[in-house]
Amino acid sequence: MNTLQADYFDGRSARAHPVQVRRRDVCKTLTISEALGNTARTLTFPDGATLVVKESDALERMLDGTTLSSSFAATAPNKKIWVIASIVGFMVLVGVGYTFGLPWAAKSIAHALPPKVLDAIGDGALGSFDSMGFAATKLPEFRRNEIIKKFEAMKPHVGNTKVRRILFRSSPEHGPNAVALPDGTMVVTDELVALAQNDAQIMGVMCHELGHVAYRHGAQNVVEGAIVAAFLSVYL
Repeated sequence: MNTLQADYFDGRSARAHPVQVRRRDVCKTLTISEALGNTARTLTFPDGATLVVKESDALERMLDGTTLSSSFAATAPNKKIWVIASIVGFMVLVGVGYTFGLPWAAKSIAHALPPKVLDAIGDGALGSFDSMGFAATKLPEFRRNEIIKKFEAMKPHVGNTKVRRILFRSSPEHGPNAVALPDGTMVVTDELVALAQNDAQIMGVMCHELGHVAYRHGAQNVVEGAIVAAFLSVYL
């Protein structure tokens, strides 16, 4: 096609002037808007005047080979192979990021969190326990103190990590278990105490939970959840 129909605006009024555009009229000083589907394209002159071309595909053919040819980024969305490639590439990128990048980032952030932040996370998690199937402990006070004293007598620690406090909860729903929160708070269920054949087994479970605190596994899980939530909120 040698000519194209366009509307010319002189930049001083809103009046459109129907004109015909020829390939030789396209000069290096023009700037052209990026393609967006089949919407009209705008060619802008240095003095502010514009040409509005509704035949986007025909304009592409006219500009082909000139310095104003559309960039790869502008034309790729109209080519099925590049659309498919970009979708597959994005899925691979998300998969690799989720599998390798997310754990690395969460671990780095978790180990950099100050104690005050960990305390706030722990207090928040503890406050939600009642809605998660945990209730007040039914263990006698002397039994609870006995377990706490035996654990403290072991002086368990991993590096500088120590247990902040030991709490007991009843939870038939969760059964025999112990949970270590990021701030070093440890929650032991009545069901674990009832199941254990001796206190050494309870101590073993509690030491295992202390390891989670030392390596900040709980904080890492919180950070991972926050990163995923932030990514989804921005992306969606």
